[in-house]
Amino acid sequence: MVFSISESRTSESPFVEAGVTITNNVKRIVATKPTVRAENMAKLQSLWFVLLTRCQSRWRQYAGILALSLILGGCEVGQALPTITMFEKSSYFGGAVADEPRAALVARDILAAGGSAADAAVALFFTLAVTYPSTASLGSGGVCLIYYPDEEQGDITEVIEFYANAASPTTALPRRPNSVPGSVRGMYALHARYGRLPWSQLLAPAEAYARLGHQISRALARDLQLAGAALFDDPEMRKIFLKSDGKILEESQRVKQLELGAVLSQLRIKGAGDFYNGTVAKTLSKKAREADGALSMEELRGFRPVWRESVAIPFGYNVLYTAPPPAAGGITAAAIFHLLTEDDRYLDAPAAERDHLMVEVSKRAFADRQLWLEGENAPALDIARLNASMLSYSSVRATELEALTPEPQRRLENPASTSFVTLDRTGLTISCGATMNNLFGTGRIVPGTGILLAASPTSAISSGSSLAPVTVVNHNTSQLFFAAGSVGGAAAPSALAGVMRSALLENILLRQAVSAPRLHHGGAPDSVLTEFNFSEDRRAKLEQLGHQVVTVKEIGRINSIHCPGGAPRSPHSCSFESDRRGFGLASGGEF
Repeated sequence: MVFSISESRTSESPFVEAGVTITNNVKRIVATKPTVRAENMAKLQSLWFVLLTRCQSRWRQYAGILALSLILGGCEVGQALPTITMFEKSSYFGGAVADEPRAALVARDILAAGGSAADAAVALFFTLAVTYPSTASLGSGGVCLIYYPDEEQGDITEVIEFYANAASPTTALPRRPNSVPGSVRGMYALHARYGRLPWSQLLAPAEAYARLGHQISRALARDLQLAGAALFDDPEMRKIFLKSDGKILEESQRVKQLELGAVLSQLRIKGAGDFYNGTVAKTLSKKAREADGALSMEELRGFRPVWRESVAIPFGYNVLYTAPPPAAGGITAAAIFHLLTEDDRYLDAPAAERDHLMVEVSKRAFADRQLWLEGENAPALDIARLNASMLSYSSVRATELEALTPEPQRRLENPASTSFVTLDRTGLTISCGATMNNLFGTGRIVPGTGILLAASPTSAISSGSSLAPVTVVNHNTSQLFFAAGSVGGAAAPSALAGVMRSALLENILLRQAVSAPRLHHGGAPDSVLTEFNFSEDRRAKLEQLGHQVVTVKEIGRINSIHCPGGAPRSPHSCSFESDRRGFGLASGGEF
């Protein structure tokens, strides 16, 4: 489904240089309408541009960090943007949920300044590239699911893919194969279609964090410790993330990334085109070999984000949407959820049977995934095929894997990814996932840029294969009821389906739904994973039915928004939750 934009904007050079294709053919659920832009934003945009331009010119005049801090005094958390109010504050409602707190707060500030959910998502991503590069650097890729409600002319639901696919070296294979960065152009395209505020305003907070420094969050500190000493074979990594005594920087200690700040400055001023066909692109292609990788100007110039239709599955009067393959996580979660809701299967089951039922439908959803994930030209979400798989279900015993068609195969997926969700007062909702295909990608920073390159995916479908963005909407009333993103490798779909089951079927408060102990069965091996706080009685019941149960620390991580009364109709019914298994933040409400 393609969103329109006025013809006069198609010739703007920043969009052309960035490789963003803008069309005038609009495919909606019902009808066609013009671009999403508030009529009264022109004055605000002009004022922001003047403020940012003045800040930029003064950076060159002051060498002292104190003077720089005074000039960009609004660049820390809670002060990322000057306070300019054109409307009553009570008119602003929205929220953002992310795996890193500063990024969520920047998104909140963008929403409070009158930005759209797309603006907030863009600013959030670029902040992550500074504060959480282990999963979302400028070298990353990913996918976003968009829901734009319009009761009069028809809702829009669509997906933008910007996966970091494998680079193709023209000479010898590099020591650390990398991917072509996709996120910068993907974010630029998202902003071009759904943004309200100037592009430069959205990158200013991330640039300030890189130039002035920021305290390392618990989320990044944990990833630095997980990566360990192997990460610091790279002199560029040592320069940024090691202390003078050779120890890894810890939580709350300050880090500066001046070279990354300079790149963000170029992107803020020149747009995404510079990253793919300008000075930044030239530096990346020239210096990638020094980071044990390979990246050509042709590959950078040739990268294009792709707009695609979302995958839909009915849920009562509502519709559940997710991204198409290769983002297999969302489709698998949708398949699990469908099997639970078909004929009220889950709600009609006795309480003692529900864990067993959850395990059995998960087996079948992961088995079904084999058909379309292995390139057998099977549709990714075949309702009749899924329903037929339940014919072998027994409420009193576990189903042997050999009885499933096809028999599920073990599939390893890297959990090093992140998700974030934004919602604005109009109901526009953006659910995104980003990945480096490995924790810290290749583990190497391209000299002179501060950019970590994403690792090369191990196959054509593995980049982003576990990403799971979803929304649940009602097109009759143009309301959003649920939006989420899930990460955690192969377990991400199970975690997401479990939260949807609790929040949407059992009407459990979102905080309780996210915090509840989880279980997972990935098809193969034939074992049920349960979190450490899963009750002994429930575990014993599963074992009694023939399941092998294994205890693990955590199963997936969810960032989610639940609006039981619908958004934008009943914004005060909305809850925003970041998974406490991580160290993120949910910031939502009235600004």
